[in-house]
Amino acid sequence: YQILKGETLVSTKPSFINTTTASIGNNVPIYKREEAIRRGGYALAISDYDGDGIQDMYVGAAEKGTLLRGLGNGKFAKANIPAIENYSLVKAAVWGDYFNTGRQDLLLVRFTPNESAAKKSDVVMFENLGGGKFKERKGWFKIKNNSDYAMPVAVADLNGDKLLDFYIGYPGAKDFTILGESHYDNKKLQVQGLFLNQGKGKFKDFSREALGESAFQRIYPHSAMSVDYDQDGDMDLVVIDDRGNLSPVYKNDGHGKFTQTADEIGVGNKDWGMGIAAGDINNDGRLDFAMTNVNFMAAKRINKSCIHNWEHDNFSKLGHQGLRTFGQTGNGKFVETTKANGLEWMGEGAAGVEFMDYNNDGHLDIYVVNGLWSGDKQRKEQDLSSLFVRASGLNLLEEDLHALHGKKKVHAPAKDSYWDYLQYRSKSQSAVMLTLSNFKGDIHQGGKDSYRPSLAGFQRNRLFRNNGNGSFTEVGFLEGVDSIKDGYIISQTDLNKDGKMDFVLRNCDPGTRENWFSPVEVFINNNNEKKKSLTLNLEGRASNRDAIGSFVTGVVQGRKFIRHLIANNGTAQSEKILHIGMGNAKVIDRLTVHWPSGTVQNFKNVKAGHLKIVEGNDLERMANK
Repeated sequence: YQILKGETLVSTKPSFINTTTASIGNNVPIYKREEAIRRGGYALAISDYDGDGIQDMYVGAAEKGTLLRGLGNGKFAKANIPAIENYSLVKAAVWGDYFNTGRQDLLLVRFTPNESAAKKSDVVMFENLGGGKFKERKGWFKIKNNSDYAMPVAVADLNGDKLLDFYIGYPGAKDFTILGESHYDNKKLQVQGLFLNQGKGKFKDFSREALGESAFQRIYPHSAMSVDYDQDGDMDLVVIDDRGNLSPVYKNDGHGKFTQTADEIGVGNKDWGMGIAAGDINNDGRLDFAMTNVNFMAAKRINKSCIHNWEHDNFSKLGHQGLRTFGQTGNGKFVETTKANGLEWMGEGAAGVEFMDYNNDGHLDIYVVNGLWSGDKQRKEQDLSSLFVRASGLNLLEEDLHALHGKKKVHAPAKDSYWDYLQYRSKSQSAVMLTLSNFKGDIHQGGKDSYRPSLAGFQRNRLFRNNGNGSFTEVGFLEGVDSIKDGYIISQTDLNKDGKMDFVLRNCDPGTRENWFSPVEVFINNNNEKKKSLTLNLEGRASNRDAIGSFVTGVVQGRKFIRHLIANNGTAQSEKILHIGMGNAKVIDRLTVHWPSGTVQNFKNVKAGHLKIVEGNDLERMANK
């Protein structure tokens, strides 16, 4: 397409094709969402676990997970490794070389109660033995304190010893739809944990030493990412809270100790937080942030009305801004740029977010995943958003809404099933979520109708094209990626090695039989603008083997760029590559690799293609499509 005037676009054909059926077939089961705890989404992790040069994929679920082996050209088959796939309730998963063997191991984080220190089943490690075989590690780590349900994980070398460590957030079962007190109500349970790799297959709990009292801070971690935001050579932490508390940003002192700096650096997000991404929006050589929050049009409308009719503005600010961008101004300081970027509206019920240069023009675009719970396709007015926002703003309690959903149980679980954990032992379901799961009828008039309600339902995902001047244009429909499923997270990858970034969506499971959809969608990039790109695979030697934490900087046609390799983004993991769109340039004039070890390598006149760089060695050209 081309820009004709302002934000008017002409497109010959979409850049993306939805290849879900051809790519994964029926290999990923569809489970009906009987709950919506912490939004109701589960893990998605992409990596090459068998070393054949083709990306594989793990998909977590409320029940058994699915491990898919890549066949090439964007197609997958079931790997059939029961030891891994038998685990249920996997909210987050991260592939990584945790034991420095040159193979990709798998870390699983499960949403199970962990209130007793006697039995731990929420963090599982599978060591990759090669040849498609895995071994579950036993006694590989211990947590010093009792903790609640685990969810987000962030992986990086947090203390600079060449070994991958990890952070885990323990938000508990109750999510943002629970009305009432938003602060953590059990001070005895650890809500954040940091575990350092000791080598020889052992990890040690350094939560209190690294985070201090933050390990017991009253927040609800929904998402997390380890990123060197200030580019000082050590990996920091960003944690997203989903119940209106400040989402902390922890600065690393270089030795694995962290100080909370969110307000100090200008990234103060207090909302129903969901997602986080880091990238250089304006090509100034500094990392910027994009954050998402669950948002409702009703929240913005009600707040605007209240401010208009009353002289004070002491009203709830929750649920107003679905997408926020923060531009870095230097020295690790940020300023909000959402309005300047033209990103004030992006649909409702925001979730995952990611930067990607989908058209290889050298500017990072933004993809946002939307939609919470979609009920009846024919009755979209049966949406609980306004009711929920009013109840939340009026500080109503759970019992005030019980009359709507009644006393009927949503689901009677079999003995020892996962629902025992989710709905009965934890007592986690909010009145709103019980209504979504159970209620049939007209939410406005009652009656015996069979309508199914929604909450920020039937929302389309958004793709914002970077115009290169600080503004963005929404092109999701034009580019064929405006999925209307109940969204959760996005992972990007180049599945067919053609130098154009594809992506995979892990949606929430469908909440009703009336609105059935695939929990996973695959989109292949067929953009025909014929712009070139450079894709880099990095392998550490003096650094951690996966080279997590590396920066690549450079200049192409006089334009600066920076790319940062991280392990995962919230509960999603993308392919571990760095992708640089080159536009119409034939070469990258200057390319510099900044390794976590401090090693710096410089290259000149680098041609487009797919390259591998082993720390300390020269460029190695890899096979393309």
